[in-house]
Amino acid sequence: MNKIKDILILSFFVIIFGQLQLFSQSTFSKERIIKAIESYVQANSQCETRTEIEQAIRDFSFPQDNVKAEFSHTDELRGKTKLTLNFKKNNEVVGSNTIRLHVFCYAKYPVTTKFIPKGETIKATDIEIAKVDITHLAAPIITQKEEAVGKVAKTGIVKGDPIKFNDLLTGKEVTIKRGAKVNLLHYSGAILIKSKGTALQDGVTGDIIKVKKDNANTLYGFIAEDGNIIIEKKEDLEQFLQVKK
Repeated sequence: MNKIKDILILSFFVIIFGQLQLFSQSTFSKERIIKAIESYVQANSQCETRTEIEQAIRDFSFPQDNVKAEFSHTDELRGKTKLTLNFKKNNEVVGSNTIRLHVFCYAKYPVTTKFIPKGETIKATDIEIAKVDITHLAAPIITQKEEAVGKVAKTGIVKGDPIKFNDLLTGKEVTIKRGAKVNLLHYSGAILIKSKGTALQDGVTGDIIKVKKDNANTLYGFIAEDGNIIIEKKEDLEQFLQVKK
C-alpha cells in the first residue's frame, strides 16, 4: 500500500513539475513576430509603410521565462533591407535571427495632373497633392506646390509623377564644368557633413552629376542653387561617409 502511495506521490510531482516547466517557457508565435515586425518598421519610418517579409517566419520557444524580443536595424528601412531579432534574458542574448524585408514607402507629395512638356511654365492647376510610392526615389523632390508653380520644366514630366528639383529651371542656374573643384555636402538632420571633390561631368542647377571625392571614391550628387553638390542616394552616401585610411 505504501509503495502504491509513493508511486502516486511521485507521479503527482512529475505532472506538477512538467506543468511548471511548460509555464516557465517563453514562446513567440510567428503571427506575433510578423505583427511586431510591421509595427517596428512603421514606428521607425517617416512614411506610410507596407512590409513584405521575404523569408519564412517560424515560432520561437525558449525554456527560460521572461525572455524578451528586441528588434534592431542598421540599414535604412526602405526597399530591400533587413532586421535583427534578438531574444534576451537579463540583457543576455539567448537567440537571434536576421529577417529579410522589402519595405515599400508611401507619402503625400505634389504630383502633376497632366504631362508637362519641356519648356512649359508650371501652373497651380498642373499640380495636386497625392500619395505616391517613394520607395526607390533617389533624387530630392518638392514638398510644397509653391516650389514648382511658375517654374519652367527642364525636362518632360510624366502625369502623376512627383516633381524632382532637377526637373525644374530655377532662374538661378549654376554651371559646373568637368574638372571643377566642388564642395560635397550631406545633411543628416541638423548635422551638415562636408567634403571636397572634383566634378567628372558638366551640369547645371538641378542636374545629378558624377563627382570624385578627394579620397578617390566616385559617386553622384545633385547640383544645388549655390553650386554645392548634395549627396543623397543611399549607395553614394555609403562611399561619401567612408574615411580614408
